[in-house]
Amino acid sequence: MKQGWAFVCAVALILASCASSVGATTCETQTEKPDVSDLVAQGKLLLGQRKPDQAWDVFSRVVELRNDLPDGHLGMYLADEIVFTDMLRDLIEYYIAMFNDLFGSRGAKGHGKVAGSIIQEMIEEYYRPLLVEMTDELDEIEGEFSFYLPSYPLLVYHRRLVCDLGGEWDQSDVLIMRGAARWWLGLADLLLSYD
Repeated sequence: MKQGWAFVCAVALILASCASSVGATTCETQTEKPDVSDLVAQGKLLLGQRKPDQAWDVFSRVVELRNDLPDGHLGMYLADEIVFTDMLRDLIEYYIAMFNDLFGSRGAKGHGKVAGSIIQEMIEEYYRPLLVEMTDELDEIEGEFSFYLPSYPLLVYHRRLVCDLGGEWDQSDVLIMRGAARWWLGLADLLLSYD
């Protein structure tokens, strides 16, 4: 009889501990998953604050939780787009400065091959892998959707906002971005093909 009461008390204690867990349905599920809509809102806020690395991390978590949700893939793409635009701006500035240094004085010859190999190395190591990732993210987006960003500061130059593409994004925007991303990828491959 004592063993029966001990068993009943043990079961009662287990049930009481499960019932006291806020929001838990069983003892095994006491950890809560973050709400996907909260993560999407946080990612959009980070995009608006021009924090692409943090936004990418948040949207990748959305993809982990809901791979079928276009918001995660589009958010990752838009974060990558900020990084790509910054890299492209930096490449152009570097290229201009390098050519000013190389060809600033008359008679400077033979530096084109050096400059070309430096640019190809940058494209191969940084730009092309990022472009492949961007096209892969866009290829994951299917179906109709709406993705509103109050602010999307894509291009900043000398701390001045040059291009803000805030607004509503949908499937037609993704089709345009797919074409642009593939164009950039093709251009990168073309530039890598030269000797």
